[in-house]
Amino acid sequence: MAHGHRPKPTALKLIEGNPGKRNLTRQLEREPEVEVGAEMPKGLTAAAQRAWPKIAEQLTEARILTKLDAQALATYCEMFARWRDACDKIETFGPVVKTGQGGLKLSPFWVAFVQSSAEMRRLLIEFGMTPAARARVEAIKGAADDDPFADF
Repeated sequence: MAHGHRPKPTALKLIEGNPGKRNLTRQLEREPEVEVGAEMPKGLTAAAQRAWPKIAEQLTEARILTKLDAQALATYCEMFARWRDACDKIETFGPVVKTGQGGLKLSPFWVAFVQSSAEMRRLLIEFGMTPAARARVEAIKGAADDDPFADF
C-alpha cells in the first residue's frame, strides 16, 4: 500500500490554477473521463432519499458529482439522516442520561451525533463543501457552460 498524500485529480489541479506549474498533459491522458451527475442509488433509507436531491443538484451544477461518486454521496446522505435523527433525540432527551444505578452517562444519541458528524465532515471535505476546502479551489461561475480545460 502506498503512503503519503492522496493524488489530486488533474481537473482539480487545473481549477486551483496548477500551483506547481507542472505539465499535466500525461496525467490528463491517464485519467478516465467520467460523466457529470449521478442517480440516487437504490436502498437508501427514506431520510437519506430526502437529503439526496438538493445536495446532488448542487454538486452536479458545480461539476463535482459524477457517476463514480454516487456511493460516497449516498454515504453522506445516510450520515446526514442519522445526524439529524440524533439531533432530534438529543433535543428531546438531552445529551446525558441516567443509568440504571442512578449515575449519569453520555446518551447513545450523543455518541451517534458525534460519530455521524465526523463522517459527514470527512465527506464534506472530499466533495469540497467546507469553507476551508473551497478556499483551496477557485470559484467557478457557470462551470456547466465552461470547458475546464480551455486554458490548458
